[in-house]
This record gives sequence, C-alpha cells and structure tokens, in this order.
Amino acid sequence: MSYFQTAKCGLCGKAFYPTSEHVYKQDEKRFCSWSCLCAYRRNKEERRKRPGARIKNKERDIELAKFYKESGLTMKKVAELRNMSVYAVHEAIVRGRKYLEEEAK
Repeated sequence: MSYFQTAKCGLCGKAFYPTSEHVYKQDEKRFCSWSCLCAYRRNKEERRKRPGARIKNKERDIELAKFYKESGLTMKKVAELRNMSVYAVHEAIVRGRKYLEEEAK
C-alpha cells in the first residue's frame, strides 16, 4: 500500500493514511485509532451477548437435532443444506440433544 493511498476507518468512516505495518486492524478492517478499534471490539462483544440470540440459538439447535435424527442424512449433507460447517452442525446437534434431554426430565 502506497503512502498516498487513503483508507476508510472500519468504525467511524474517517479517511486516513495507513502504513504497510498498520497495527489497528481486525477482521480485515483497518481503524484510524486505537479508540475506534476498541469501540469496534466492544460492539462486537455486545452483539454476541444479546439475550435474544441465545434463545434463538437454542431453538435452532433443538430444531437441527430433530431434523438430523428424523432425516437420516449425514452431518456433511445437513451442513450443505444449512450452509454451515460440519463442525458447527456437530456442535449444534450435541447442544440440541442436551437441551432435549433437559426438557424430557
């Protein structure tokens, strides 16, 4: 990247001149300052911790576990159908089974 090329901050949108060793970057985004990078990280954490997200994930995991059991498909096929990685499908199914066992008790 040349010295005269500008980049846009991933948070505030401010134009700045990054160097080739630019240190304020995360998730393929560049930031104009340390404070913008920290604010981006805080926002990312808050989005993960939303209470509604956990409920939706629980419902998705239960539904995925039921679908996997009833369909008889392999995890790889289920992953392809749901546009997920095989690992993510496996983890969701394990959690879904655990939730179903807890509800049965």
